[in-house]
Amino acid sequence: MSETQDNSIISLSGKITLPNIAEAHATLLQVLDRDAPALIDIDGVTEADLSFVQLIESARRAFAERGRALSLLSAAGEAVLPVLRRGGFLDPSDPSRTSFWLKEGA
Repeated sequence: MSETQDNSIISLSGKITLPNIAEAHATLLQVLDRDAPALIDIDGVTEADLSFVQLIESARRAFAERGRALSLLSAAGEAVLPVLRRGGFLDPSDPSRTSFWLKEGA
């Protein structure tokens, strides 16, 4: 994790699946306690499962409830896109979610 003057940058990489999701969860909790917007860099994620997507979606809600912004540094890549599709997270009826993951309109 790194910080700029205006926000925190959370870098997640490698295999982020149910057996090791706790580390990513702990990192997000640390940033949630800060009073700044956060960016998540998921370019280095090589494998993900539904627990990863659910963690990020939960973080989005938690940040929003605190009136803070959470966004991805870049669009979801090849390790995450299939999980999003299989899980129905790119449903056109929820444009804000799709925009978050695909960086549309950013």
